Amino acid sequence: MQIGEKIRKKRISAGIKLIEIAKQTGYSQSYISQIERGIVNPSVVAMQKIADSFGLPTAYFFESSNPVTTSPDITGIVRKRERKGLLYPGSNIIYQLLSPDLQGKIEFLNITAPPGSSTGDEPFIHEGQEWGVILKGTMEIWVKDVRYILEEGDSITFDSSHPHRWTNCGHNELIAVWVVTPPSF
Repeated sequence: MQIGEKIRKKRISAGIKLIEIAKQTGYSQSYISQIERGIVNPSVVAMQKIADSFGLPTAYFFESSNPVTTSPDITGIVRKRERKGLLYPGSNIIYQLLSPDLQGKIEFLNITAPPGSSTGDEPFIHEGQEWGVILKGTMEIWVKDVRYILEEGDSITFDSSHPHRWTNCGHNELIAVWVVTPPSF
């Protein structure tokens, strides 16, 4: 099922009207309707606002049924082949969940982004703290309208309540490991 279909199904099952979602997100009814019908691809920020309007984590609309290995004495082993992948429509950025789920106090992600891809012009703002390390490639990141260039091996930490967004400004694929607390997806 496509993301727009999931949003529509959730909205209808919850008895929520399109106008209510539009008011809560600040987007037009037309835009929300186009997302639901798969005509437009929402930005990462738009997906967060839509999920927030339902009181759900953003990952709710992206979750797969991949199993996670757990046992009584070891919890949270996520095998590479079992990672839950979160692909935002239209962005080509793949977020793979390295933590078993989003139920804990921390979100651990592997980010893979092709050259030129970005989180969009609209910055993220949410409570918490973020840490990231660049494993491959180059990231241009803005935090509080200050621009930083991070290259392989560089790391960053910042308060997530500050507006932030990023772009793969290099000519190669970007791979980064990102930690967010509390989980924001």
